[in-house]
Amino acid sequence: MPTKPLLLAALTLCCVLVLHVVPSMSELRCRCRQTSATPIPQRSIKKLEFMPAGGHCRQVEIIVTRRNGMVVCVDPEAEWIKKILDLLLKR
Repeated sequence: MPTKPLLLAALTLCCVLVLHVVPSMSELRCRCRQTSATPIPQRSIKKLEFMPAGGHCRQVEIIVTRRNGMVVCVDPEAEWIKKILDLLLKR
């Protein structure tokens, strides 16, 4: 009975599924260790990521990528980011 090749194929399939289906460990925790409330001019914002609280992190995270490549975690309670988010939601 060819159990060794079958077992090897099943093990290979499991490894492939784990590598491609299960999210990486870095996605299972908060990305922001500290936040900044300092306003960032809207024209210098390249990308804005909003991550709601969930199983990976207990707090809302807002990550701004600036045009110069710098990444900043923003305090979600800062008034200036709330205004930007409201403008984006109205569009």
